[in-house]
Amino acid sequence: MEKIIQNYPAPKVKKILITSDKYSPDFILDLHGHSRDQATKKLFWILENQEYKQWKKIRIITGKGAGILYSHVLQFCKKYRWNHASLANESGYDVMY
Repeated sequence: MEKIIQNYPAPKVKKILITSDKYSPDFILDLHGHSRDQATKKLFWILENQEYKQWKKIRIITGKGAGILYSHVLQFCKKYRWNHASLANESGYDVMY
């Protein structure tokens, strides 16, 4: 069981097949169906654990929908100065450390 840091429990992540090339993310967070508050808690969990877990690239999937989570994640990336790039289909971001 993942350690709980500052009352942010570890997000449950779907197992996704990832190719083993140099561009593959170390961690994938799928935010489909989450509210802004739920997404924020999971983003803070990543922020607090990325160095400890030694993640260099994280993929955050927001889905298309109305674009609410997509813009929320963008603002979070800018606020915490994450290097980020939009996915080609605008359904999420790749975050680099």
